[in-house]
Amino acid sequence: MAKSILNWDDVTPAWVTALLREHGHDATVASLTATPIGTGQVGATYRYALTYDGDQGGAPASLVGKFESGNETSRETGKLTLTYL
Repeated sequence: MAKSILNWDDVTPAWVTALLREHGHDATVASLTATPIGTGQVGATYRYALTYDGDQGGAPASLVGKFESGNETSRETGKLTLTYL
């Protein structure tokens, strides 16, 4: 099982490969590019464009990751209002 991660920059090709394989995709991620999406007021959301080593095996071309805000005030507000659940 792929370990949980808490930060957008902890997402690596090896981690995504493990996650995809857990969900039935026989593919190896060679590289990825993270692009922020949304306004970031409550959280940090990124789209990861994936490049595969060889056959994509039906795996997605991109994934979206949602994380806590990097801003302490926004992060604490999100926790207090249960936004992250």
